[in-house]
Amino acid sequence: MIRIKFDASGLVKLIHTLNKDSEHFSERMDRTLERIKLRYYQHVMIITPVDTGYMKSRWKNLPVQKKGRVWIGLIQNDTFYLPYVNYGHWTVNRRSFVPGQFFLQKALKMMQNTIQREMIP
Repeated sequence: MIRIKFDASGLVKLIHTLNKDSEHFSERMDRTLERIKLRYYQHVMIITPVDTGYMKSRWKNLPVQKKGRVWIGLIQNDTFYLPYVNYGHWTVNRRSFVPGQFFLQKALKMMQNTIQREMIP
């Protein structure tokens, strides 16, 4: 199972900036993280390689949760062969290596500007 965890706990500057308005901070962080997570989910869905369509159909976008001072947004896929497609693998007879497609990393790279833009207070 692949889980992608977005951890917003390291955003100390944003937390200090919004600390004055603490009532609305939690709601704002939930909405911001949900927007970022939704965009990543959309990018991953678009660029997930398709052979039978099974791996693409197994993506789940779970709601943002707050645990203490950490907001967690999960996007998960329980397809057992997803890491082999993403990172690459040796064939059964070990004669050749099938290169990875790195679609999870590509989707994250596509999101860099969005993440920066969304996290500016």
